[in-house]
Amino acid sequence: MNETSVRCTLMLAAMLSLCASTAAETGTWLGSGWVGEVPHAVRLELRADGGELRLGAPSACRVPLSRDGTRYVAGPSTSGGAACERLLGETLTVAGDGHVLHLDGASAAPLILHALGDAATTADGLALAFTGYGTGTAQVRVETAALGQRAGEWRQGAPASCRIPLELAAVDGERRWYAFSADSSGGACDGLVDGVLALPDPSGHGASVLDGHGRRAALAPR
Repeated sequence: MNETSVRCTLMLAAMLSLCASTAAETGTWLGSGWVGEVPHAVRLELRADGGELRLGAPSACRVPLSRDGTRYVAGPSTSGGAACERLLGETLTVAGDGHVLHLDGASAAPLILHALGDAATTADGLALAFTGYGTGTAQVRVETAALGQRAGEWRQGAPASCRIPLELAAVDGERRWYAFSADSSGGACDGLVDGVLALPDPSGHGASVLDGHGRRAALAPR
């Protein structure tokens, strides 16, 4: 397990050891968590009898939740992933008003999730070209998506041709962050797994890549 997975696991374990307790909410909430400079989408589905916690790329895993009074207890991960497997037996207590759900971790920054209809999405499609990472030109296509959904593709040009899907991980105004999924076609794109593409504005200016090895590269639009 790499350092990113370890830190992500520790942060999520802290999130699931919560202080406040109120009546259980039901519904679906979306938000983003951060491990250092790398965000990941969080999807929480709660029902009267349980629910499910999904963590987006790079963790890309899910945990079933069983209800215990006003708390939810994490069961075995249904899709592997060290970050989810280490949550087995942890408890989740939620506090919300039907629109915003608060997860206040004992040793992590507070996490706020928004009801599905209120959660951030991207509403435009973009096709951009960049230099600055690897050799050749990278073609980036992003499309309308909600947090945690596939949102496009990074395609590295010759001579190291490869492609890797993008998942919407976080949104703040016009700024958006896309996590590179684990479904790389191989080659140079393997180094992007566990990394993130940051787009400060729709024009692509100021864009950067933080790859899976922690190396940052500024991208130049073409």
